[in-house]
Amino acid sequence: MKTIKTAFTNKYRNGELIQFVDDITVLTQKRGPVHEKLHIRYIELRTANTKASEAFEPSRKLVNTKELIAIDKRRDELTIGLRTLLVGLTKHPSLQYQEAAERLLERLDSYGKAIYRYNYQLQTQTTKDLINALTTDKKFDADVNTLLVVRDYIKALQHANSNFAEIFVKRTQEKGEQIEAEMADLITTLEESYRAFIIRLNAIVEMDESYHADNLINDINATIDQYNQVVLDRRGKGESSSETNNPQDTTEDFIA
Repeated sequence: MKTIKTAFTNKYRNGELIQFVDDITVLTQKRGPVHEKLHIRYIELRTANTKASEAFEPSRKLVNTKELIAIDKRRDELTIGLRTLLVGLTKHPSLQYQEAAERLLERLDSYGKAIYRYNYQLQTQTTKDLINALTTDKKFDADVNTLLVVRDYIKALQHANSNFAEIFVKRTQEKGEQIEAEMADLITTLEESYRAFIIRLNAIVEMDESYHADNLINDINATIDQYNQVVLDRRGKGESSSETNNPQDTTEDFIA
């Protein structure tokens, strides 16, 4: 049975926590319908996040915002352009080029045909994973070397994605630092609402065999890994090693 990993929410900065919870609620809605016994906790979580976000609004107008939007747009264009290029190369006169393009296109699509539509954090991590797969796997790297123009796209996309990740982390750090004290109560409530949501979700998964939540759990755990990594990178500790919640957390408060 899959369970939700532990998010280091008490180590997230205010802006990181608000964005993290927003990502979680979006993923939950995307994988809906929300389970009837999870609905109340879901609404409570959204409400707590909305209140925290509204209080946080004055700190959103930062110097880096326009730069972030510009880099994200460039990243989206490169992502779309890479896939369009590969589709075109599958019609190349050379059979060798066709086959190389088909293999690369299949690999890209395994990460999603519209990566550019993902939320910021998920797009950043997915793009990083995709580029890693295309450049470290010998078979795909050989295909990229066959199609040199594809390597140009990959290098440009990697550069844009790395720049975006760096600026995004800086922006969320600045947001959190600006209003840390005045938001203490709202952040505490948000953390408590998130924990209650996760406890309920784990309990439902454990007790309701008809509820198929594997995709939702995978999405949430991937998001937790991304945000936990921000904390670990800030501390200089390297790779994430998120742990799952304790078993007793999975059955508390199941009955509303």
